Amino acid sequence: MGGDSSGSKKQLGKIMLQQKLVTADELTGMLEDQHKRGGKLASSATRDGKVSVTGALRALSEQHGVPAIDMRRQIVPLVNLHLIPVELAREHVVMPIKVQGDQLLLAMATPQNQTSIEELSFVTAKTVFPHVALDEVLRDAINEAYVLAEHGEKYWVGDAVTDDELAALGIARPAPVPLPAPPMAAALAPPAAHDPLLHGPAPEPVVAGVVHGRPPSPDGPGLDQAFSVPPPKTLSSRPAPGPRPKRVLIVEDDADVRRLIHMTLKHAGIECSEADSGSAALEAIRAEPPDAIVLDVVLPGVHGFDICRRLHGSQRYGQIPIVIVSAIHRGWRVAEDLRAAYGIQHLFDKPIDIPRFTRTVGLLLEGKPVTQDSITLSEEAEVHLSQGMAAFEQGDIDGAIAHLSVGVKIDPLAFELQYHLGLLYGRREDLFSAIDALETAVRLCPRHFSALKNLAVVYQRAGFRHKAVETWDRAMVYAPDDETRHSVKEHMVTLL
Repeated sequence: MGGDSSGSKKQLGKIMLQQKLVTADELTGMLEDQHKRGGKLASSATRDGKVSVTGALRALSEQHGVPAIDMRRQIVPLVNLHLIPVELAREHVVMPIKVQGDQLLLAMATPQNQTSIEELSFVTAKTVFPHVALDEVLRDAINEAYVLAEHGEKYWVGDAVTDDELAALGIARPAPVPLPAPPMAAALAPPAAHDPLLHGPAPEPVVAGVVHGRPPSPDGPGLDQAFSVPPPKTLSSRPAPGPRPKRVLIVEDDADVRRLIHMTLKHAGIECSEADSGSAALEAIRAEPPDAIVLDVVLPGVHGFDICRRLHGSQRYGQIPIVIVSAIHRGWRVAEDLRAAYGIQHLFDKPIDIPRFTRTVGLLLEGKPVTQDSITLSEEAEVHLSQGMAAFEQGDIDGAIAHLSVGVKIDPLAFELQYHLGLLYGRREDLFSAIDALETAVRLCPRHFSALKNLAVVYQRAGFRHKAVETWDRAMVYAPDDETRHSVKEHMVTLL
């Protein structure tokens, strides 16, 4: 319900009695009413006029052992809000009031929460001085202030600040702005007028792609033409030389895995430091921020996802690239959630694909995007790719497959070899070999729409309907445009 625990209610109630803010009968009625309506006892008491705001703040200050702050009387520079993202402000019910050097005066609804104070101190890189505020007033102030900041206003002004006070400071009262609807409103919003997943498929779902000049088969979309999709742009995998070696912090509680990662990166010329728990990792990051972090998620002390959340919300640490390794939280859906929630681009399942992992970390340290996780073909493999293309153009499918198969033995982690080999196997109706090659291609380039789409086609042809649906669902996330995405959705409906 968001109210105080029963112990906190009794304590605050006793303080109110001792300070003669209420009588025993009034306190009993307030507690019964607060139990029915929810919320904090101090906020409900002031809302109903049973206790003055000044009196409630005096009682809260004694309860929590910190100064109180009347948000109605505050003028807050909105530039302060960049220290704490709005998600964290709402989660912890806090608002940065005043910044002076490395010190931060923070209005809090629950200033006794030492975990929140430590996290916010970490995120802001400042020493936090908590002040207790009325819960409801502070929540309203948070919602208003962040919206005002988005509209370019410079100050948030409390309701009790007079126009004369503002004039004396040369500050204009900000114009009211519309506040966002409560989160529940979105949950209760009616569905869109037309949803193919609810109202059935279109007569002829079409997904781009044909099978070597043939129209799509009646069983669904066809495979793309081999060699018709250009290979992804490749990047150098070695860290750029510089005056100071780049350093990676490895956060892993398993000593053997930690040692393996350290040795692997050290062999690639990358300097490493280690932490064996979430708490140790936060201390290491605070003491000397690394250039990149390799992070397990199941850790003692502080969970890896919680570390991601703290770093993502931090102005000081938010730009440090993170590579997640996990044996439990795995798969493309987890990877997409991490990307959407925390901006983390790279998730490696255990056991780790060491060559791709090393290349990824190296590129991140160079400050280069790792969009396809691909590598440059060796000269020998490039020759076989060219010979395979020539054989295909002459209609020699078997010869093309033979050349690409040799290339794969030379460079098994080259996306373009695996991708085109999968298409060629599919053209020859060697479906299980096609699945193997395209699965490898997708593992190398997890967000490559054409690879995912063709893998779904092959699964569907091989009779693996549920696996095809799963792969189409994944491909839809990376569709190049809304029209293609809509076509994929319609085709999925026919399978479901």
